[in-house]
Amino acid sequence: MAKYRCLTDLFLPAPGCQYAQAGDILSDVVPTPAGFIPIPSNWVPPLSVDPIDSGAIQSFWNAGPRSSAWSGYTGMMSGNRWSGIAVAPPSVYWVLTGKGWTLNGAAGMGFRPG
Repeated sequence: MAKYRCLTDLFLPAPGCQYAQAGDILSDVVPTPAGFIPIPSNWVPPLSVDPIDSGAIQSFWNAGPRSSAWSGYTGMMSGNRWSGIAVAPPSVYWVLTGKGWTLNGAAGMGFRPG
């Protein structure tokens, strides 16, 4: 089970081909809870979502950081850039440290990488 909060507007690929606004919640739970947007259980989360449960954090970790340009997400983009809806910055995000990439904010969910 994985749930994510959209940080920007997203177009979700097939089979649903749905549009999700910044602030919407995505879920791979079947059946999809009311108010959530369905995603496949094997969906690879982009850096423009905030994982909000341990299953999502694990998938986010497995996908890894994809660009050093996103290491400073909160300084580079604001969640209201696309939809005009104010969205809080992510609580779980990648940070480049002297020892490599670290998933910041994940420890409070009981996740311990490596």
